Amino acid sequence: MTNMTKLNRRLLMGLAVTLSLMVAITVVHAQRQNELPPEQLQGGADSPERQAVQNVENTPQPAAHDPQTCVNSPLLIPVSPLSPIAAAPGLTVVGPVTVVLTFSSEIVTTATSTVNLDYMISGVTINPVPIGPEFFAHDFPFFVTRTAQGVTGAPFVSVPAGVHVITPFLRAFGGGATAFFRCFTAVPVP
Repeated sequence: MTNMTKLNRRLLMGLAVTLSLMVAITVVHAQRQNELPPEQLQGGADSPERQAVQNVENTPQPAAHDPQTCVNSPLLIPVSPLSPIAAAPGLTVVGPVTVVLTFSSEIVTTATSTVNLDYMISGVTINPVPIGPEFFAHDFPFFVTRTAQGVTGAPFVSVPAGVHVITPFLRAFGGGATAFFRCFTAVPVP
């Protein structure tokens, strides 16, 4: 085989690869042009499509369940076992329902203090009660990130019929503490 034949084959192979790439790019570009942006699919905030979905009935309805709330401001937890501090905004659930509660936080304590996690369910408990793991921070003067998960129902408190707000509370024992970034989820179990 001559050098010219090898060169011709390489040129033809390069041309075939380039042509294949151009076809692939054209196909992808055409597919993306056929897709509508999300705001055109859903309608804007005040679009008739969204208003029709939001205003199905004129009767008051509980707010849509947002399963998570987070707070990133520092929360000082003084030593006061009788006065727990709300750790995050409460979340609304409609009972009767079993709810999986997850609370996560970055906490720093003094060498002799601990922080306990409890919950209050409006219309059910007068004071915060434990639901799942309660011991939330250990006795060490460094940051710890802790996550505790509990489920309403036996042996803990159940969520009866009605609209209830579940709020996490922190209590410090033995010394003060500070909770930083905190997230709370309340997910109903079908």
